[in-house]
Amino acid sequence: MAKNDLKLGESRVGYAWDPKIAEPYPAMLRHSDSGVELVVPFESEHAVLQRRYVGPDINWGDDPDLTKYDYELPEHFWFCDAHGFVSLVGVRGRSVDPLAGGPTTLSEATIRIRYAVFTRAAEAEFVRINGLNSRIEGWDCCTNW
Repeated sequence: MAKNDLKLGESRVGYAWDPKIAEPYPAMLRHSDSGVELVVPFESEHAVLQRRYVGPDINWGDDPDLTKYDYELPEHFWFCDAHGFVSLVGVRGRSVDPLAGGPTTLSEATIRIRYAVFTRAAEAEFVRINGLNSRIEGWDCCTNW
């Protein structure tokens, strides 16, 4: 079985999902010079996804104050492929290519991720710390007084 990791310059094709879109969608996970990125193809004619991935980077004529629709990406994504599961925590930024018009109706969103945790469990959540183990050199907790 292949190892569940991602070295610099490598990419993996699989499926992603998130708290807002629970149905898995095609995605690519890659490790570039700018860090771990989740690349998601989408139909640029699909208004909900276009608003999601383009976000507030352009002025929307039907929603100038950005209150009618959801433009925010979730803070947590999951990815899976034949190598295992990856929990993706935190969004550092996003971009869409092409932003408008291209040879096809497909666009792709690149979501830059803060942390990637390679795991065996689907939907393992690493958004918050739920425990901490530390050791202080020179302090022996088992000393008899």
